[in-house]
Amino acid sequence: MNHDRGALISWYKTATGAKFAALEQQMITRVVKHLRPFRCLELAHEPLVDAQWVKQKINVSQRFTKKTASVANCVIGDVNRLPFMSGYFDLI
Repeated sequence: MNHDRGALISWYKTATGAKFAALEQQMITRVVKHLRPFRCLELAHEPLVDAQWVKQKINVSQRFTKKTASVANCVIGDVNRLPFMSGYFDLI
């Protein structure tokens, strides 16, 4: 499992992976701007959703990066054991 994750991270660092990530970022931004969710849960080491488009944003990560350190609500933990009630978020 860790090998697969490492391969994916390595791929995102390639030119093609970077282009794909930029396209993914654009699409996520369009959806979030259109939906304007109240509460957003992001499961990523580096935030993709711009906090200006949501009222409350929580980032769940297994580690801190420079970008997650700037997120006001960051939970470090296992994504399989989230400390939130079902239905709490409008966008995950």
